[in-house]
Amino acid sequence: LEGMQSGLSWLTILRKRDNFRAAFAGFEPTAVAEFGDDDVERLLADAGIVRNRLKVNAAIINARAVVALQEAGGSLDQLFWSHAP
Repeated sequence: LEGMQSGLSWLTILRKRDNFRAAFAGFEPTAVAEFGDDDVERLLADAGIVRNRLKVNAAIINARAVVALQEAGGSLDQLFWSHAP
């Protein structure tokens, strides 16, 4: 949701949260990482979410990065906390 919010009101994004969850496979990185061109077009036609091609593509690319991190034996959690003091 953070990536979709950029430049928009948080209230707008939070009101669409359930729509985002449905459109992006429950935010399951493995599922979103498998999205292809047909899925991008489906998402861009979904009036229940923010329909910005760059933001949709970023969500898919980020999911692929999370999956690659997991396949390498890491996790997004570990990566975030590795930068904490």
